[in-house]
Amino acid sequence: LAQMLVRKFTDISANGAICTAQDYGSAMVVLGSVLANNDIFSDEAVRDYSVNNMRYYMDKVFRGGGGPQIFYHCCGNHETSYKEFHNLVWSPFTVFHIGYKGKDVFPTELLKKEFGNRATIMGSVDTKLMINPNPKAVYDQAVTSVKAGRDSPRGYILGTACECPMYTLPGNLLALTQAARDHGTFGTW
Repeated sequence: LAQMLVRKFTDISANGAICTAQDYGSAMVVLGSVLANNDIFSDEAVRDYSVNNMRYYMDKVFRGGGGPQIFYHCCGNHETSYKEFHNLVWSPFTVFHIGYKGKDVFPTELLKKEFGNRATIMGSVDTKLMINPNPKAVYDQAVTSVKAGRDSPRGYILGTACECPMYTLPGNLLALTQAARDHGTFGTW
């Protein structure tokens, strides 16, 4: 029953994306594996409830005229389930992001190794750091991520592990962007 309900939701969502593409033209399709992660599910359940439906969704949306840009965000802890995401639909305009591996941000080196030849990867600064009054910690973690990902074959983007919290301190956003400017601008390293 649960799989049937998830598939029904996936169909309705895909139909909405197709209608949007028909009315407004191509646009980025944003997909997330929000609840299906290793904190809640086994790798097999992540595959069954998330990856298979993400693949089905993108296939249907592409066939209906949506895309070609895709942003995949895998929220939460994907300590071992990240391997399941190799079976997604990819386009030349795909951005791929995983939030956490255990309680730490997903390692940019691993993200590059696993997905760097398929997509632009999005490395992370821990979301929790963004609300703490410590711009140096944000800067340092951003520099580590930028240096690890800036030579990824399909490109690199710096972001936070999940969202940018509403109470993010402006100094932390400045630290994040300054790290990207200092260490990530192509041709300066």
